Amino acid sequence: MWKLEYISARNICSFRELEYTPRQGATTLIFGHNLDNESQKSNGSGKSTLIEAVALGITGSPLRKVRSEEVINDSAEECYVSLRFRNTATSEEMTVERKLYRKGTSDIEITI
Repeated sequence: MWKLEYISARNICSFRELEYTPRQGATTLIFGHNLDNESQKSNGSGKSTLIEAVALGITGSPLRKVRSEEVINDSAEECYVSLRFRNTATSEEMTVERKLYRKGTSDIEITI
């Protein structure tokens, strides 16, 4: 079984840089802390962006019903997602790296 070990992304949604290591064998509650709008508490803090990065890395398409270029940070021309998986049965490691461009096709590199 492949398990997600590490998520890295650049210029996705409101994030310039994102790195996250999911804890294995545990349920994780992600609660955001919005630092720029006191009236919104945890809204707009990046919880959905983390899920968007995983979906984008696996499928190459946004999870939400939006055009691919809409997940690219407004200040960038491309976004990058890297997902690292480990196979618990074979001890193999697989890395999926994707780049989406505002104009043109996307790039993918899968390494085992």
